[in-house]
Amino acid sequence: MSGSPTSQVVLVELVHVHSQGSAADVMDAFHVDMQQLLANPELAMETISNRAEQCLVDKSVTRLTYLDDEGDWCTLHKDTVHDAVQFAIALQPEAVGVEIRKLQLRVGTDARRLIPKLAAGCLRIVEESQQPALFVLIDLLLSLREGDLKAESVPSAIPQFVAAFAELSEDSVSSILARVREEAQKAVEELRQEQASEAQGQEAKEVEVHPHVICDGCEVSPLIGARWKSLTQNDFDLCEACFGEEERDPAAWARVKSQVRGSVVSSFYGPPEASLQAGGCNTVAVHGPALAAFEASEQKSSTTTTTTTHSKSEDQAEAAPESSQQEEKPAFKEELEATVAKEALRSLLSHPDDAVRAAAALALRSAQQGCDVQMTEEEQPGESDEDLDSEWAMADAKSLVSSEPDEAAAVSPLLNKPSAAVVSGAPLVLGVEAEDGGAQGDVTAEFGAVLAGAGAKQAFRLGRVALPTSDDPTKAVPICAKLVVVNDGAVAWPETTSVALVSGDAFGFPQMQLGALNPGEAAELIMDLSLPARPQPGAARSSWAILDASGTPLGPILLLEVFWTAQ
Repeated sequence: MSGSPTSQVVLVELVHVHSQGSAADVMDAFHVDMQQLLANPELAMETISNRAEQCLVDKSVTRLTYLDDEGDWCTLHKDTVHDAVQFAIALQPEAVGVEIRKLQLRVGTDARRLIPKLAAGCLRIVEESQQPALFVLIDLLLSLREGDLKAESVPSAIPQFVAAFAELSEDSVSSILARVREEAQKAVEELRQEQASEAQGQEAKEVEVHPHVICDGCEVSPLIGARWKSLTQNDFDLCEACFGEEERDPAAWARVKSQVRGSVVSSFYGPPEASLQAGGCNTVAVHGPALAAFEASEQKSSTTTTTTTHSKSEDQAEAAPESSQQEEKPAFKEELEATVAKEALRSLLSHPDDAVRAAAALALRSAQQGCDVQMTEEEQPGESDEDLDSEWAMADAKSLVSSEPDEAAAVSPLLNKPSAAVVSGAPLVLGVEAEDGGAQGDVTAEFGAVLAGAGAKQAFRLGRVALPTSDDPTKAVPICAKLVVVNDGAVAWPETTSVALVSGDAFGFPQMQLGALNPGEAAELIMDLSLPARPQPGAARSSWAILDASGTPLGPILLLEVFWTAQ
């Protein structure tokens, strides 16, 4: 909106801004009689709104705003039309005064990555145009390009741009604005291509993960990869390996996809070790999801190997003399020397994974008990030198079972697990309609019971926001929460670490990947939220958590409280 104190006509430009820092698209421009505008603001607002709706076609207008003398975007309605006209006269140089802001309609790019590219394009324009009036913007554009100023700093910098353009002639303004639009389109397209390439690379490394789903064939949990759900059996699911074992009726199965993704860091597959067998005893193995997944993926080859091994053992048993079978020593004593057994057990019992250590100790004790039951006094061999050496090896192994877990217990298991903590938070950045009720900070003591049930160790309230009620469901209010999180553990966060919604309304922020962070390192977390309008007074609380790929909290729970009050 622009005009002058002596002019009787106001030029209104409808500008569509996708997000903060993005290029502005002029959708429509028309003239309005200033006296009529001030005399009948309701009719003027109806005219402007209708033209804005026509420009957006199938999209709704979130709100109309105008630029005040401090560079802030204020809501335009019938009660603020007079102020908008006065600011348009004060700003003078064809300043954009009416902005159609569709906050949920984004260009599909990250504004924090787009702003540096836009700044670089504007620097090229300044260099090409050689307009002295634009030289004052060089330091500002350099700071935006290098990241010294962030995307949230752009609104406060708008008055500098307005002042610089006020010194230009009308022809220069038109040509430079056209170049700005070209550079903005190039920056958006470049960033979109970068994000598409990154998404393709990330997608190639990721596999589907179905939390809390168990394969009814191999019992692996969580089910990883393709999930096939039976349409004829209640609560019956198969993984890809089990589904492909035999021919099945496609009409009786449904392919269920998951939005949860997991990155494959590394894997190892190999044949069963002979050292894990004991004479007369079952094979000793560490049970768990890793072993179950291995067995599911290698089931066919394992079946063939096992059948061949058993056949070979039966042939040897038939060919061997009866006396040799009676004198045969347990496979564990015959195939392993004492030092090999000791080192193998020590490696398992000192494994960095708590579950592996516990499972190894339990499996070894079970195997030894099974051996003791099957070896009667009549079957026990005499005490030769070789037997004594083997018994000493078994004694060492038993001592490891009792001593190693105690040593591991002396070290807190939390030291081997990723951990996170919130160390500080900045005040909420709110829209003009919102009012910050404060109450930000650590509230762990207040939510102790909730934390214990969720497996978390810290509660941090992002803030408490009060909003007026509204009958217009399209009037969403944007807010931005910024906080600093630190890796306060002894191990690095996995690449799959993310912050995700665990309860309540997502407010446009369901999740965001954080990635790896080394011990002692900190990172700034920025959450761009959109609070919907509600016609009735009420309250809502949403919570997010920092999680690993399995959904286990790393420590903090982030809380946001919103209240809608009657006007």
